[in-house]
Amino acid sequence: MKAKHLITTTMLATLMMGGSMSPLYAQETATITATCADNFTAAAYLPAELDSFITLNAAGMLELTKKAGLPEEEIPAELAAIESVALGLPAGWEHLYEAYGQIAGLLYQAIVEEGIKTVWADMADAAIAPILRQGVTKAGNPVFSIVETVNNISQPAYAVLRVKPGQEQLLSNISVKLTHGISHLEVIATPGCEPYRANGWSGVSINIAAIVEHEPIPAEYKEAVKQIKPFYCVYRVEGNALIFALCDDTAKLKVCTGVEESVLSTPKAAFMQNMEPHQALVAGSTAPALLNSTNSIPLVTLNAAIAPIRDALNRIAEECPQMQAEMKSGAASLQQIVTELSKLMPASNCPLTLKAWHDGDLHLSIEGDVYGDSFTTATVNTAGKEEAAVYLYGSTFNTHNLPNLDTTVNCVFDVVNTYAYTLPADAQSEVLMQLGSARMVYAMLPGMLAPVKKMVDSLGNGWCVTMGRAESEGSTEPYVGMSINVADRDGLASGWKGTVNTIAGVVGMVAPEDANLIQDAIAEVEEKQLSPTATMYGHNQSPAAVVLSDSELIIGSDFRYAGKIAAQPRTESISGIKMGFRLAPFLQFNCPPQRTCDEAGVQALVYKACCEQILSIVTGGTLYLTVEDGKMKLNVDITTPGLR
Repeated sequence: MKAKHLITTTMLATLMMGGSMSPLYAQETATITATCADNFTAAAYLPAELDSFITLNAAGMLELTKKAGLPEEEIPAELAAIESVALGLPAGWEHLYEAYGQIAGLLYQAIVEEGIKTVWADMADAAIAPILRQGVTKAGNPVFSIVETVNNISQPAYAVLRVKPGQEQLLSNISVKLTHGISHLEVIATPGCEPYRANGWSGVSINIAAIVEHEPIPAEYKEAVKQIKPFYCVYRVEGNALIFALCDDTAKLKVCTGVEESVLSTPKAAFMQNMEPHQALVAGSTAPALLNSTNSIPLVTLNAAIAPIRDALNRIAEECPQMQAEMKSGAASLQQIVTELSKLMPASNCPLTLKAWHDGDLHLSIEGDVYGDSFTTATVNTAGKEEAAVYLYGSTFNTHNLPNLDTTVNCVFDVVNTYAYTLPADAQSEVLMQLGSARMVYAMLPGMLAPVKKMVDSLGNGWCVTMGRAESEGSTEPYVGMSINVADRDGLASGWKGTVNTIAGVVGMVAPEDANLIQDAIAEVEEKQLSPTATMYGHNQSPAAVVLSDSELIIGSDFRYAGKIAAQPRTESISGIKMGFRLAPFLQFNCPPQRTCDEAGVQALVYKACCEQILSIVTGGTLYLTVEDGKMKLNVDITTPGLR
């Protein structure tokens, strides 16, 4: 049963992920749609003009859960009747995410404004306090902006549920319940909600203005909310499918009469073509606009949240000329912080697509845009990975869109400096003194971190982590090791010595009595020459070891195994990150002693039975992430012998 829930949860979680259309697949869509329609029958009812969609082969998922050990008698009849489901979103739905960010920003605004009017104002100088207590200026009602955003959604969204042949009774049952609910609305005359029946569609028309008319909402907000245009929530039955739609005009609704009219016939679904002859489970494509809008939520929220502070500073600058320079500088620095953070959220220009299938093993593939970043190809030392329960190896990832650290930090200093000038004299002096200390420490950081930077710069592309048991060396303890390529051995050694001296110097300033402890510990490190170019370093009281050669740095928790890895050549060339796991040795790490006549013995037997159940379904898997020319592809493969 545990395994059943594990598999079901894992697969359902993929519905929350996206995946990308490769230009390679933008051909022969007639063939593609024929095969896709067999697995994703519900998606054939989604109109071609939809921008984003996701679809689930419910029948295939159900078969997997049965193979994982779910008894058929535990499967609800309604679930067993479903063949596939699908959700489709039109262009414009990204505005909902923008509205969400604005709403979150408004909540933060309320908190910040309250702080300005109370805590900050009470602490402030007498000349500034009245200005802060008056609150901040606003350009109109921000709720109107949210309403306008929501009203920009003009095309319908669809959700489809298709049942297996012979299971139409489920649709009839759902329709009866929906009809009963709509009739109930007519009886109780719900304000703003009216039944709708026309052109084969049934449902409800919703008028927000009528709903909020008599609600206890502040007048300025009520007036804004009342501007939301009426919309419809409707449904209809078409053959074996139940179609739901959300729209502002039912005349825009469309029912596909064949696969050739659906989203499956468009290039948006072309990435699905090579899912056959496998049993396809999940597929989806998220439009760039929707991705970008989702990514921008934190920025929209932050921008809205700092608005009252920025407005308050500008207000002080206008009414207190003697403080104008400090206040204007603080307001500009706040905005600059947002500008720098915006570099973390570049725009995507291609879809994110997802597909999952089962061919005896489980597979997940996601493709998308990574905004120009790439991995560099590196040859890594993967020695020991066959003995390891878990292994991980990859190469350096280039990031071009990070904020400017100096600009961001100095902006923060400016904002704190501005805040200090609004405080009474005693508090102002204390804050300015602390700020001066912070600036001094920050100015010292480049020099203090120079040895660390030298170490990092001396490392090359390519690294590998192994975790497991070095059983071939006679060890029964878990082993952890890391192999990192080295570009400059002398620079690495020099950087390490400089780092040790820097740490000792800092410790000497803070705790002079401990200043020599670090140097003494380093002096006790033993050296062992493994080869003309490789040296092993270890402490006489620890089994851990470090091996340094002209081309490689190895850090291991077992000196024998570290030496074995150092003796192996770097053999695998990759461009990305790989990760793999094998459950059998991993589970053995936590296996209790197998005694049979006490509580520990019972625990061992139970644990062994659970492990055997898990391993009968899942034995291991791999993950491989590649990034090339700004395009990302993630492949996850889970070995599932129990699901074959």
